[in-house]
Amino acid sequence: SKTGETTKPQIPLITSDANGAIRGIITDSIGAVIPGATVTATKSDTEEEFSAETNENGEYLIENLPSGKYTVRAASNGFKDSVINNIPVRAKA
Repeated sequence: SKTGETTKPQIPLITSDANGAIRGIITDSIGAVIPGATVTATKSDTEEEFSAETNENGEYLIENLPSGKYTVRAASNGFKDSVINNIPVRAKA
C-alpha cells in the first residue's frame, strides 16, 4: 500500500438485539483489506464515540449503538482517514 491512499469503509447496516450495529470491511483503493485499522462511529447529536479495530480480514463490528445518525471514520497508518457522514442506525423497538 502506498502512502496517501484512502481507506474506504464499506458500511452495510445491521440491527442487533436492543441496539443497532455498524459492520463492514476496510479496504484500500485497489480492494486489498486493511487489518488493524481503527473504525470510530461518533453519534451526531451527542458526540459519543464507539470504536473497533479491523481483524486480519479487514472486518469490523461496532455493536450496542443507540439509534441515531453517526459519522464513521476509518484510520490506519500510511493511509488518509476516510469519513462517511449521516449513517443511520436503528435499534429494534
